[in-house]
Amino acid sequence: DETALFDDQHQYHVYCWARDSAVNSLGYARTNHMLQSYVDTLIVSPTAPAGGTTTNVWVVDATPPTMVFVRAESVNHETLQVTLQLNEPGTLWCAAVELDASATVQNCKL
Repeated sequence: DETALFDDQHQYHVYCWARDSAVNSLGYARTNHMLQSYVDTLIVSPTAPAGGTTTNVWVVDATPPTMVFVRAESVNHETLQVTLQLNEPGTLWCAAVELDASATVQNCKL
């Protein structure tokens, strides 16, 4: 599927292939494309590629997850239950702290 999304948890092989829209001197289409043997050959050097194949490419997840606050409730006098949600697979860590008594800013103190 040409519109399928890449998964950042997998490695992919990338095959590059090109075809131009050449025409001959009479104006007829003249097919001009890469040979399959070129496509199947490893690139080796990005500055002077010997082929069109790059193996084991990782998709980089460069965007941080978005955290959504769902709810918080006091379950009892010792337990606060906080429900958060991420927009992608991940792990959340939470810690309860006391508010700082400073009059100028409200910070958490550990």
